[in-house]
Amino acid sequence: MFSKLFNVFTNRKEPHKRSIDSLFEAAKKGDPESQYLLSLKYLYGDEIEKDEGAFERWALSAYEQGCADALYKLAHYHRNSEGSMRADLKGEKTIPHIELAYKEFEILAKSGLLEAQEILGDMYRVGEGFGIEEDKEKSLKWYEVAVSNGSERAREIVKYMKENEL
Repeated sequence: MFSKLFNVFTNRKEPHKRSIDSLFEAAKKGDPESQYLLSLKYLYGDEIEKDEGAFERWALSAYEQGCADALYKLAHYHRNSEGSMRADLKGEKTIPHIELAYKEFEILAKSGLLEAQEILGDMYRVGEGFGIEEDKEKSLKWYEVAVSNGSERAREIVKYMKENEL
């Protein structure tokens, strides 16, 4: 599903040249490209005060309209956050960022994104805390999915894991 949508916005010519005002107006009207680009402005503090909460809100809105780039950026953000808590994707409960990253990468991996499949393999191989323990079986499963999609990196890791009975 997302393979058609992934990187659809980042390949346009110089989207960063749009003024912050025009991005904000288009984002408020529901334009997913503008929502995603505005989320990045908030994340990096580019032409606007850095606001990670605003980044999450705009990126989530863009994702809900089919922008897989936004979910990919959210997943990386949540994976690298300092164990902060936020509401899950549906806003129903508060969970650690790392748990949210697992869920976001899983959505992307199931949609066929090779990088997300490899990342899930990595995350399960080592366990990244907050109740997400290492799970060699799940790790191997995701690496094998990545191998079936052409990942040489995952192929080497699967070979090593099997040879060393990990």
